[in-house]
Amino acid sequence: MINRFSILRSLCRRFPGWAISALILVVGSACFLAWWVSFKSRHAAGSLPVAVSTSVDVEEIKPGEMILCGNALLNYRTGQLLTRTWLPDFGDTAPPILSILPTEKLVICGSRGMAQAFDFDGSAKPPIRLDGKPIGPAAYRFRDSGVVFVREGNLWTGRVDWMQSIVNEPKRVTDAGFFRETFRGDWLWNGDMLFVPVLGKPHRVDLVTGVVSRDAPNAGQLRHGISPDGRLSAVAHGRGNFVVIDFADDGAKQFSIRGNFREFLWLDGQRLAVVTSQDEISILDTSTSKITAFASPAAIVKLVAASPKGGCAVVGTAKGPMIFSTANGKFHPVGLPMDDGLWISENELLCNNSSTDTALRGIWRADVNGSKERVVNQPIDSTRAAGGAKAMIAVDGQALWISGGNLWRYDVQSGVVSQLTQSQHLSPNLQFLP
Repeated sequence: MINRFSILRSLCRRFPGWAISALILVVGSACFLAWWVSFKSRHAAGSLPVAVSTSVDVEEIKPGEMILCGNALLNYRTGQLLTRTWLPDFGDTAPPILSILPTEKLVICGSRGMAQAFDFDGSAKPPIRLDGKPIGPAAYRFRDSGVVFVREGNLWTGRVDWMQSIVNEPKRVTDAGFFRETFRGDWLWNGDMLFVPVLGKPHRVDLVTGVVSRDAPNAGQLRHGISPDGRLSAVAHGRGNFVVIDFADDGAKQFSIRGNFREFLWLDGQRLAVVTSQDEISILDTSTSKITAFASPAAIVKLVAASPKGGCAVVGTAKGPMIFSTANGKFHPVGLPMDDGLWISENELLCNNSSTDTALRGIWRADVNGSKERVVNQPIDSTRAAGGAKAMIAVDGQALWISGGNLWRYDVQSGVVSQLTQSQHLSPNLQFLP
């Protein structure tokens, strides 16, 4: 035994580094063994640590005061962060918000014909079912909980009980037999008409009579061209022509615009701004069929956004962004590059500039007369907004955005800027919860 200890001491003197490593290994193994014995005993006793809940207090959720920054839920009036992951099934980015049901304390999310209800605490309701079977993709009308779905090759209507996730009052509408339950894409439901493609071909269905027409416009084009009030839709129809469809009376008017039709922008519920290859903007009044053309001082790159009442529009041109007056056809240079913007009144907008030039960088307030002033030096955070998310939003006379990972608020009337959060690293993809 003595010889063994002598040999061990001799080895430690000759190789001290190896000796220290061996000691660390032995001590570490002993500690792990002690922890494992303790863990197993706690597990057997049923005393495992409980994960901290990330659910939110539903009483603190006040529709009309809440915004989503990615998937983080905040009160934009106070800056209070209720939870970083409101809907835990979706990670850092919540899906598009389709509707809020304050009485039931539910939020409806989804896209491309899919919708699901979530409790205000973030927990998911089951998929919508009929006779125990999920209905799959469908068209929804949230004002009266209406739904149109496919069952055994035909279209059915009903009413959704979002609390129970079931369809009530089911009624078969068609006898066609060729609609597909697995279809995911553009449904457009307006009034008594449903527009839906079948095997790539657009179909129009009268939900009252059940008549199916195969000469319908493409549902995706209809959705893209729908007016702000949802009553009309404009669809390109050949060179220089497009059709305006009135959903209310199933009527359609065809208009011809000089030159090649390039793009259009709804100004209000009746008027469109249309860009042609001659780099001019034509204002079309669908109620009178009057078309007025205005020449642009520079090549038009894009129609960006109309003001709240359609009196002006931001137009991207080869000479920079301009504000176009729809009343007299005049173009007013904004006076600085902008990579995002938000109308805050009928003739004023906030312009975001994220360039490295400190003389231009930041968020500016500009108006139709060409005047501008800087609101803050820091621009909004870059965004990859999708679905219903936006980089800047206007709510009740205030503008909201994310800059430096924090939520900022700008009061339009007073001009006061407030930073509402500190070091939160929030997503710049914003959704308002009405």
